[in-house]
Amino acid sequence: MPYLKLEKVNLPLYYQLQGSPAGEQPLIVFVNGWCLSGRYWARTTQLISPTYQTLVYDNRGFGRSLDGEGVIPADYHLSIDGGVAELAALVEELGFGQRQIQVVGHSLGGLIAARYALQLDKAGKLAGLTIINSGSFGPEEKGGDSLIPFVKIFVRAKGLFGLPGLRQAVVSRSIGLPIGAEYERIVVEDIVNADKRLALELSLSSLEQANLQRYREELLSIRANILLIVGDKDKTIPPKGMYNIKNFRPESELVSFPKCGHLPMLEQPERFARVLIDHFALVGSKGAVLP
Repeated sequence: MPYLKLEKVNLPLYYQLQGSPAGEQPLIVFVNGWCLSGRYWARTTQLISPTYQTLVYDNRGFGRSLDGEGVIPADYHLSIDGGVAELAALVEELGFGQRQIQVVGHSLGGLIAARYALQLDKAGKLAGLTIINSGSFGPEEKGGDSLIPFVKIFVRAKGLFGLPGLRQAVVSRSIGLPIGAEYERIVVEDIVNADKRLALELSLSSLEQANLQRYREELLSIRANILLIVGDKDKTIPPKGMYNIKNFRPESELVSFPKCGHLPMLEQPERFARVLIDHFALVGSKGAVLP
């Protein structure tokens, strides 16, 4: 199994590379939503890897990164900045430090993706950024503090979500279109098995007002092309946040999935992959840099 131990932390990190480099085509890096493993990108990478080389990974403490040897030490913590550092270390360790990269971030992973993308942009290595259902909200629209009690209850109770009745409820709230029994199992399994402490730490970090404000500033600062994908039936993160980004970043490309919820890569996988491929081809191998 492809595992790496990064930095001095005795925690294995699972990753998967597909496809082969083709000329100057960028590497496509996928950043997962909260508690999810890279397994939910499988159909997407299958469809685009004939054209692009793809990298998916599971954050330490989540998904298949729990299957390797090593115990999570009490002094190991996870935040948005920690997620960025983990991703940057993985890309460097795999030898892609000088490669042009397209970063694709979903849900909470959008905050990690944007922060990492800005680092790449400053280094001249960002081919583009794609944000999926990870909107930006002003304090008056959605205060992160108001969600903290709900998140704490959710994390404490998530072990119950594998029960048949609750499992269906969790999946139904996340989607607008069916995703199939196998992916329903994967999504719930990832949530149930995720390390509780790290899941809570990462979620609370994403809700800090400073990180929410910084997310907006990062999206405004990135010079490379940005693609926005929104499921208009998303019940997890209100779609309005994605339209907010389009409003303050009007040169970005926004693609709406009218019947989709929070998981368009599973709800309409063929269209989702085609949108990515068409966008990557449009901006070119090095991205369209704005003046």
